[in-house]
Amino acid sequence: MAARGEFQIVPMLTGLFWEVEHDAIYKPSPRLKGVSKSLEMKECSKDVLKALKSFEEKFERLIRPDPLVEEKEKRWP
Repeated sequence: MAARGEFQIVPMLTGLFWEVEHDAIYKPSPRLKGVSKSLEMKECSKDVLKALKSFEEKFERLIRPDPLVEEKEKRWP
């Protein structure tokens, strides 16, 4: 008997990022208080946020039809 499964890597990584980001930046333990002020950490967080935004924008462009193309197809089937 075979079992089939699916790994959802992007949602899993996104969730883990927000969990770590929340614990390290917004409500840091005393041991992590300096992390939020680190320029290196700020750059890393900025890079991740930029990548997530880029992913969302690309995904939205791929799933939303172009209104001009749709209108053209209505007129010229």
